[in-house]
Amino acid sequence: MTVLELDNREVVNRARRADTRQRNQPARPRGAATVAQNFHAAISLHHQGRLREAERLYRAVLEVNESDFDCLHNLGLLRAQAGSFDDAVELLRAGARQDPHSVEVHNNLANVLAILRRYDEAVAGFRMAISLKPDFAEAYNNLGNALAAQGRTNEAIESYEQALVLRPGYPDAHVNLGNVLDQQGRLDDAAAHYRRALAIGPRMSEAHYRLGNVLRKQDRAEDAAVCYQRAVALQPDHAEAHSNLGTVLFERRDLRAAMGCFERAVALKPDCAEAWLGLGQVFHQAQRYDDALAAFARAPDLAEAWLGRARALNRLQRSPEAVVAYRQALAKGGDTEIIHYYLAALGAEQAPAAAPKRLVSTVFDRYSDRYDQHVLGPLKYRTPDLLFDAAGRLAPSCDLDILDLGCGTGLLGARFRPRARTLTGVDISSSMLAVARQRRIYDNLVCGELVEFLQMQSEKFDLAIAADVLVYIGDLSRVFHHVRAALRDGGLFGISAEAGEGQDFVLRASLRYAHSAAYLRKLSADHGFIVETFESKVIRQEDGNDVVGHLAVLRRS
Repeated sequence: MTVLELDNREVVNRARRADTRQRNQPARPRGAATVAQNFHAAISLHHQGRLREAERLYRAVLEVNESDFDCLHNLGLLRAQAGSFDDAVELLRAGARQDPHSVEVHNNLANVLAILRRYDEAVAGFRMAISLKPDFAEAYNNLGNALAAQGRTNEAIESYEQALVLRPGYPDAHVNLGNVLDQQGRLDDAAAHYRRALAIGPRMSEAHYRLGNVLRKQDRAEDAAVCYQRAVALQPDHAEAHSNLGTVLFERRDLRAAMGCFERAVALKPDCAEAWLGLGQVFHQAQRYDDALAAFARAPDLAEAWLGRARALNRLQRSPEAVVAYRQALAKGGDTEIIHYYLAALGAEQAPAAAPKRLVSTVFDRYSDRYDQHVLGPLKYRTPDLLFDAAGRLAPSCDLDILDLGCGTGLLGARFRPRARTLTGVDISSSMLAVARQRRIYDNLVCGELVEFLQMQSEKFDLAIAADVLVYIGDLSRVFHHVRAALRDGGLFGISAEAGEGQDFVLRASLRYAHSAAYLRKLSADHGFIVETFESKVIRQEDGNDVVGHLAVLRRS
């Protein structure tokens, strides 16, 4: 629910509390009793939500007395409820001319102007109401909404805070202030205001929803899910809360429950783009690629939906269409570096020197809790054993200082631990390192990019190993240069790389680089390494097909 919808709700509530003050006019027109009866009947119908009948009676009153303030005011509110905001503005302006000192008519007129996005006029209207009634907390809250919509966040915060000074138990002002603080990245402060709103009104669905959003940003997915569940329990038609709950469940890989949430969201709000995006991602994960394409097509303004479409097309081997989809993702504001990398993997652009750091870290952060099961199961990952066998023959000592580059969850480190005096692991993914830490085999674990780490090392290690990490780097010259500097004289460098042919390196559709044997041998000679062993073997599988890799052990000369 947006800020402006909150304003609209204020208009609705005020219509239901329509002013029925006694009219002490010195002279009444003829038929005054009938006019009064029509007016009070209109009020009753208005309260019942019978807007068309109420409007007819309000207009009957105005035919007799076109300057009747109460009737102009209430009819203006009714027309706002009916969605006829331009009519509402004219009626409320007429009411303000009749009673320029009515704070309520200025406040309600400003609310309607805000709904129409006429924010300068709305701000002026709220300030007029406040000048007439300096303790009008509601007007301060509404002024904050209009200022926030203009991007004047600091002024909006001051206005919300003043509303709360005047009325500390004002839950809407706490929620609105929390929204602005959330936008500023002040997540703890935002959460505190949402919680204060819930302490006042524990059945505020919007506060639960907004708190859930903040908790998601704080990586507290389980707590966020609880908030979303409370939001939809209190307001079953809250489409965005259903959608965000679906996203949390999808990240938890509960695909069936996630699909149910997304389907509920789009049933409630057919143009809910985020829910269509989530539904497409569920279909993609379930390998229902045609269904995924149909869902992504319902969110044409989201860059992430075009990315999802491109990935599905790629899986369907419709590469030319995937290229078009990636370019659409660029046009919609997608991550330039990552999308150019995807395009390069399809041969549509020149391959960069390495994969984008953000892409690698994000992929493995999301993959960490199932990495071991996946690579050792369906992928039949053999590199740790093969590389240990190759390097172990040349490094029989059990007193080595070993560096595990791209250590991941520690599968390779576990093999080399018996040979290590010290074992240091480096990886770009903090979540992968968290799994490695649980193995309790490393003396040091460092979160960072491997070349940046190597630049700070000098002759500290006897053995450096890089298993299944060079596949994310095309140009390996800097890696070889800095590894040599980090090794002591005679130190060993064990590597695995996917086997390529012809070119030095090529970026494949799998988003992994393959390197030629000639390139690896040339790098070894150029950077002062002697090739001790070099062999090509099946290192894993992909889509049921064998992937051949180069396994080499190099010695610093």
